[in-house]
Amino acid sequence: MLIIFRKSIFVLCLLAAGSGSADLGDRSVDWTKVMAKDFSDFAVRSLNKQRAVTNNYWASYWLSQKILELNLVNPQPTSLITPIIIREDTVNAFAIPGNIIGLHLGLWEFASTESEFLSVLAHEMSHISLDHFSRLSSNQSQQGWVLASGILLSILLAQENPEAANAALFSALAVTSQNNLNFSQAMELEADQLAQTLLNSTGYNGDSGRAFFQKLEQTSFTTDAYEFLRSHPLGSTRASRLANRSSTASPREGPSISAFDVIRFSLLQDSDSTLADPLAGWTELPATITDPNLILAWYRSRAQQQPDDSRYLAQVSNLVAQYRGFLPAYFEQLKLMLRLDDSKLCATFTPFAQAIDGSYATLDVLELLQRVSTQCQLASAIEWQARWLWQSGKEQQALALLTNQLSDSSDTNQIARLKNLLKDYSGRYDRFR
Repeated sequence: MLIIFRKSIFVLCLLAAGSGSADLGDRSVDWTKVMAKDFSDFAVRSLNKQRAVTNNYWASYWLSQKILELNLVNPQPTSLITPIIIREDTVNAFAIPGNIIGLHLGLWEFASTESEFLSVLAHEMSHISLDHFSRLSSNQSQQGWVLASGILLSILLAQENPEAANAALFSALAVTSQNNLNFSQAMELEADQLAQTLLNSTGYNGDSGRAFFQKLEQTSFTTDAYEFLRSHPLGSTRASRLANRSSTASPREGPSISAFDVIRFSLLQDSDSTLADPLAGWTELPATITDPNLILAWYRSRAQQQPDDSRYLAQVSNLVAQYRGFLPAYFEQLKLMLRLDDSKLCATFTPFAQAIDGSYATLDVLELLQRVSTQCQLASAIEWQARWLWQSGKEQQALALLTNQLSDSSDTNQIARLKNLLKDYSGRYDRFR
């Protein structure tokens, strides 16, 4: 995990092993898959309720694909990792139990290259793969839980009250011993090393993590005097230790413009007017480009410059046909069809909804699916609306919607589905409220 340094020297260490508000007792974080999934759901709902998450499906999909790519070479692969993008301009990332990885918008802006950004993503994945949450709990006993609860509380409070989050964090740190902090430093360095291995194994530049930490050190309000007070080693320490493990393998050659560049632009262009479109120098789509992310970015760029929804829809539909598994193109296609009231809207809904169902979907996807299913008068409309409300942090509205629909429905298949969904949501709501 990185450490945030604000101008007020507000430090937020995003390492958590339990919930300050959930009834988890003194249980170890060696949870079952169901428990981890429930906590992940709780954390996402909590952050969405505070409007702390940037719900951008394209970026979320790209992150999931990169996690899959890194997992394929991971000696300790971890499934069901949920990436979320935090609406904060600070340079930070974190992993928490439930296999959630959070990446702040400031990190997207700060990272110079795709490899630098992926070095941070791989680092957070490594915390999960190396089971640092359970190790923290078992090695630090009750003090570990005090620290963990304070840190997670600081995450959830920080969006609305940074001062309260700061107090919660440092109160937790105050009751931990120097040995505990040293153990956390060892975990950070261990995660750095595994991340470097993952990058080298996938052909990315394994030295990118070292370059990133060196750059972070140069721009942070840090001094050697503070290192012993915190759980994370200084950027200079991490960079020097990674330098001793530098790989001699040559990183793979990639295009001068990467998918990271265009997705980064799509995330930041509304908040940073000085950010240049990476495709601005293109006069046409190069025939050698085969990455669907770059093709979609090119179509979007042209549509913004010369708006023509019908032409854009034709281009995106062709992209869907050419790259069947590239879901962001389906999402864009469905949005355009809804805007144009296209006759194929309802037929197009089904394959995309089936691909999304059962997996983590950002709120922009859920909002679109509930709108389209309602317009198409589909039996699943209530379920998509409930799912959208639930993940938005409007749990009581979702429960009321399902309860009311159950009393009105005469469709036995729908009743069975709604009962299961209501039972699932009610159990999660009672556990974490």
